[in-house]
Amino acid sequence: MNAEYLIDHSWGKESCTIADIKKYKPKTNSITNSQVLFEDYSFEKARLVLKEMVELGSLRLIENNLVTNTVGLYIGYSKDIIKATSESKKLENYTNVYSELLKAFLEIYDNNINRGVAIRRIGVNFANVIETENVQLSLFADQEKIDKERKLELTISGIKNKMGKNTILRGMNLEEGATTLVRNKLIGGHNSG
Repeated sequence: MNAEYLIDHSWGKESCTIADIKKYKPKTNSITNSQVLFEDYSFEKARLVLKEMVELGSLRLIENNLVTNTVGLYIGYSKDIIKATSESKKLENYTNVYSELLKAFLEIYDNNINRGVAIRRIGVNFANVIETENVQLSLFADQEKIDKERKLELTISGIKNKMGKNTILRGMNLEEGATTLVRNKLIGGHNSG
């Protein structure tokens, strides 16, 4: 059935053109971020790293004028003692606001993650990402509060982009076990020196 494609491929021929590639639009988009922790983390210490990762994801969504209505969490345990946990949650509305995203991620984390096993890998996923203009506002949401928080986060993002990632930090970034300060000094996930 695919013999013609295989033969063409073996001769270096490709039926797909650059124009075909450029006009391709995926059905859904997502933004993901994951990290392998520097050491085994307890449930509480990993929860702190999760908060930091959600903040970075929220800022990325806001910077790119995107919103999401589905979030996913992946937790890999140390030495693969037990199977990794992977859960997702559909939100009531599209959002990119940190407080709303954090609430959803912490609900997944607190209800599904094994508290007695050390954690070594964390992944966050913001799925069904669309542009902000394509979202209908909710009648039941406090839009003024949401806009105020979004404007603050956009200002923080602008300052970080102009002055450096460690210019403005949340108190949680200074707690023991936090990884943002160290990760902001890495280039492509590696030490620069």
